[in-house]
Amino acid sequence: TIRHQEIISFIGRRCLAREQAGEEWFNANNVSIEKLINFWDWALANVTETKALSSFGYWINPKKEVFNDNVTVEKIARTLKKSDGDIDYDYGLLERLPIFAEKFGERTLEIITNYLLDSKKNLNQNRRYPSFNQTEIKDALKIIYKNGNEVLRQKVTDLINTLIEKGSSMFW
Repeated sequence: TIRHQEIISFIGRRCLAREQAGEEWFNANNVSIEKLINFWDWALANVTETKALSSFGYWINPKKEVFNDNVTVEKIARTLKKSDGDIDYDYGLLERLPIFAEKFGERTLEIITNYLLDSKKNLNQNRRYPSFNQTEIKDALKIIYKNGNEVLRQKVTDLINTLIEKGSSMFW
């Protein structure tokens, strides 16, 4: 598990999270975006050690769209669901949440939910500290609520109510 986790994080740090990541860097270093995406799909389908999947947090560049955002949102949503919200490096994800929320409100709400709550709808024990004070999460929820229809707005309200119920004042 540790070796699998390390190779996933190495690829992310070396190819995707770096400032120079992008088409020009990929071409110069002979890196195929399609192969990276296929590897992520393969890992989600075949890796049973969910701790190894947590390293896909390194695959989200905090400053720019490296993969198409639609691909990133879909993959990270599946990753968080399969890993029960475990993600090693959440900086890129948190930085990009408001952008994701503008484009993909419902899927971003799913990401936030799986990031903050586990599969039993309890506070996610993979978070080292209550991260709701992260302005990016609040901003993303505001965007989703503002842009969403009645059903999506109710889902945002339900998530906030659950967080207040489970986490009390830290989410107030």
